Amino acid sequence: MRHWFVSVLVLAGLLGACGPKDSGGENAVVIKAAEGGVVEAGGAKLTIPPGVLSRDSRVSLELKAKPSEPQDNPLRAAGPQVGLDLGGASLNAPATLELPTDPTSPEGSVVVLETVANPEPDGPRLWVHAATPVGAGSAGVSGQTVPAKVAYAVRRVGLYTAYVVPRPKPQEGGVRSLQVPFYYQAGLPWCTPTSLSMVINYHRPQPALASNPKSPGGFASNYGLASLIKQSPSSGAGAGSILKAAGVPEGAYSYLRWDAELVPSDNTSGGSNAFTAYVAIATTGFFGLFPAKPVWTASDRLWHAFVLTGVTKDGVYVADSNARPDTDWNGTHPSMTWKAFRDANCTLKDPSDPTKGCADSGDPNKPDLETIVFLNEPKPEAERRGSIELSHGETVYFGGVGFPFPASLIFRNPSNQVISRWKWDGAYPNGYYFNDEATTLPTFPYGRNLVQDNEFRYLIYRSSRMEASFNVVNVTDVALDFEVEARLYVAGAMKAQRFANVSVEAYDLEPLDLDFGNLAGAVGTVGGPTPARLELNLRQGGALQDVKHIAFKLAPDPADLPKVRILVPSAPTTLLKGEPFTFRGEGFDAHTLPDGRARLAWFEGATPLGNGGQYTLTPSAAGSRTLTLVATGEYGLQAAASVSVNVIDPTRTPGEIVIVEPKNGAEYWSPDINQPMVDVPLVGYATYSNGAAVPGERLVWTAQAQGGTEVEVGRGSSLNVRLVGGRNYKLPYTIRLTVLSDSGQPIGSKTVTITAGYTYVG
Repeated sequence: MRHWFVSVLVLAGLLGACGPKDSGGENAVVIKAAEGGVVEAGGAKLTIPPGVLSRDSRVSLELKAKPSEPQDNPLRAAGPQVGLDLGGASLNAPATLELPTDPTSPEGSVVVLETVANPEPDGPRLWVHAATPVGAGSAGVSGQTVPAKVAYAVRRVGLYTAYVVPRPKPQEGGVRSLQVPFYYQAGLPWCTPTSLSMVINYHRPQPALASNPKSPGGFASNYGLASLIKQSPSSGAGAGSILKAAGVPEGAYSYLRWDAELVPSDNTSGGSNAFTAYVAIATTGFFGLFPAKPVWTASDRLWHAFVLTGVTKDGVYVADSNARPDTDWNGTHPSMTWKAFRDANCTLKDPSDPTKGCADSGDPNKPDLETIVFLNEPKPEAERRGSIELSHGETVYFGGVGFPFPASLIFRNPSNQVISRWKWDGAYPNGYYFNDEATTLPTFPYGRNLVQDNEFRYLIYRSSRMEASFNVVNVTDVALDFEVEARLYVAGAMKAQRFANVSVEAYDLEPLDLDFGNLAGAVGTVGGPTPARLELNLRQGGALQDVKHIAFKLAPDPADLPKVRILVPSAPTTLLKGEPFTFRGEGFDAHTLPDGRARLAWFEGATPLGNGGQYTLTPSAAGSRTLTLVATGEYGLQAAASVSVNVIDPTRTPGEIVIVEPKNGAEYWSPDINQPMVDVPLVGYATYSNGAAVPGERLVWTAQAQGGTEVEVGRGSSLNVRLVGGRNYKLPYTIRLTVLSDSGQPIGSKTVTITAGYTYVG
């Protein structure tokens, strides 16, 4: 493995320590802060203006040997390393450091490479600065002869070296993008782990990742990387912290910070083209001499990370985890001109004069760029043709508008209602969790449906239907056929398998849905929380392209029974032969979505009568009848309630008015707390003086609460009404049955007295 900047990294912590010295050696001068001063050593020169040094101090310069870099490093050392030590003081403003250069250095863009003595936490140690030519050959900054010296406005102690980025010849420019796997950040501020997973999976597996189950076979995922630093779905992250947490050593990659002013308006003229040349050399491998590498890039100004995958005649190919292949690529890999790239990533010193370049002072708070190039070998081309693009199931809000993103894994109950969606969150051990969809339903009265779990937030019931939905991305410039294999493992054993073939056009994607059906048949019985895992494997021409694992836990199906009750009649009741009466009941199940209502069915003995919350019975004969209401829960458990009624065939007496129900003195109480409405059955009949039965439409029922007004509540021989009960007391009611004549005039009535009440809890 080649290690770019090995010598620089080693010396970063050894300023002023051992190592070969240039012929100029070391020089130290005591400088008074108020007066300023100059320190020179072997061609290097530091000029500190008056008032810039924080206090009087001994300031030293030390020359070290010119670094030797591997041949495939796009940056070539152009002079000795120069260590700057301020003796414990600091600089209140920039001082000028002149660095000597080697006249034998290759032509190109000259920059100053700073090894920061105290880098930002998990930030790059190496900082690439724009250099100002000093002396003969100053045209070297634009790619001609290297100047005799270069100057840089230093701000802190550190190790400084003149470097050259060799200038590519025009005919050597790249012509197409590298085949870098594409992944989607799906609206979350997860550009860093998503783009890092792109470049990591371009290369052969990193040993630290290959041994981590969060990156199976060394294949990284954004959620797996986010979990290493517990990145929330609403926060960003730094690349250094992720790689450190992953155990990837610093020697496995080159991590640089670039002054934004190094990005030119084009790649042929005008200002420094160091960054352009660096990207061109890295993404072409010195134009075929070495393996080509993508350049991971982060922009301070955009607060965004992306991957540079090649150069065009006047710009660069960009793989952006926010730009979709099917909507933004349009069959060609996205690219942008260098001018557009600079406009997006730098703040102009003078907005009215772009030729003055970008505002930059080397201040970490100013807009800059960071890059990472991994040093391990790329995978063979045949293993970098496609990728699996997943998405979380969250709704992300932009400007107050919600944008729902589909979940790549969802679970449904036996009734096909969604019960859980896969969601990304690095705070969970695997970088994701599964929600309880019931908690999002305002109509669900039980709060939760699923069983809670520390690792995944919720467990998935065994009798759930599993659906995987994802996109297959083609990152090549030709149409290809891909093969997908999906495996379900439960307790370490493979329980189910699905296969699919999909054709994808060049630089495009195709959606794929895999339905595993109800898992109960494949899984069998589970005695408690049981680990499970969905494995997705993507192949092209038999070569493995990508691997994604999504773990979860299965739980036994719920064992709690549904609840059921018959509301009307709530107690044994007398009915009339030939007169319809409507029975009403309800059932609840803590696992039936969306409203917790169980499936209901009415029976008389083993004979089914009807389904639903109501059933109307018209008795054809006198006698005792028992009706049963059965509630069935989502997972098949049942509960039942019964009520008996006595059917009579009354012997009619002319002029008689009879109230069968309610009985005089009956007491009714609401079955629900804080529910004031009380069900009361009304059953009665009457006979005209000539012996004819009074039809139902001439039987008028009224109710009058104590101290209230008498109101009509219904007409007929058999009905049910709802009366307002007394709050925590029995409110007396007078129930009256009035008989009307043929002309609609009342000709007689009868009354009974009852009470109605309910329990109130404030």
